[in-house]
Amino acid sequence: MVSIIILHYGEPLITINCIKSVYLHTKSVPFEVICVDNDLNNRIKPHLFSYNFENLHVIEAPYNLGFSKGVNYGLKYATGDVILLLNNDAELLNDAIGICYNFLKKRDDVFIAGCKIINQNGEIHRGCCSLPSIRKTLFELFRLHKVFPELASTYLLGPFFTYDRIAYPEFIPGLFFMFKRSFLEIFPDGKLPEPTFMYFEDYYWCLYAKKFKKKIVFIPDGIVKHTGKLTPEKVKMAEKGEKKFFKDCYPFYWRQVYFIIYQLLRWSIKVTSGIKNLVKQTT
Repeated sequence: MVSIIILHYGEPLITINCIKSVYLHTKSVPFEVICVDNDLNNRIKPHLFSYNFENLHVIEAPYNLGFSKGVNYGLKYATGDVILLLNNDAELLNDAIGICYNFLKKRDDVFIAGCKIINQNGEIHRGCCSLPSIRKTLFELFRLHKVFPELASTYLLGPFFTYDRIAYPEFIPGLFFMFKRSFLEIFPDGKLPEPTFMYFEDYYWCLYAKKFKKKIVFIPDGIVKHTGKLTPEKVKMAEKGEKKFFKDCYPFYWRQVYFIIYQLLRWSIKVTSGIKNLVKQTT
């Protein structure tokens, strides 16, 4: 059984479309949907009356709990041996839940699974990657991915990965984040850490997975569409979450070295891009 936890906030139709896609495409595995209603001013329950969704539980949060707290609030009601955290602005395009669930059940050494995410513009979301690393950033800075493209595809992933084969990254996005319930045993209180209100929680969770040697898998056969849009407010919250993640998880000296190298990498990418544009204009 898969317990699918979806947090509702904002336009009810977006969350309903997400839930509808789950029921439309999930055919190979039993499941329940736990919708945690985080929006006090725009409750979803009245909008669901016209739909006949079996095993759908709408849990009204007392206030906007944010993402990680909202997830743990929903976990209290989950009965499945596998948990899926699914963003309410995601829509399944196939039986991604069954595909990932069946893979996890066959592999005792894999605890977390993610699938292919398609952005609104039809492009693949290239968020399956390694966690922040000085060594890996230097690898990219010195353009070693140009010399060793196959190594970059398995070592760095991200933009160097083709997303057409199974891979074992250090990080997968929280938009579709499936894990065995036993993964929670590594945490003292048996629930996921709640480091931020929203954004970058998935980095913390994947870092814990790496620390406790809980393997993560990317499965390309499962496909989900991300319908959400970035807003200035979301960008600001993501930047805040990123700063907290680095501060909480990496030593001060490491952060200073990493950010110097990272800024050099960004500068080199801009210079390379500028040279390419100049060459195009002069030819």
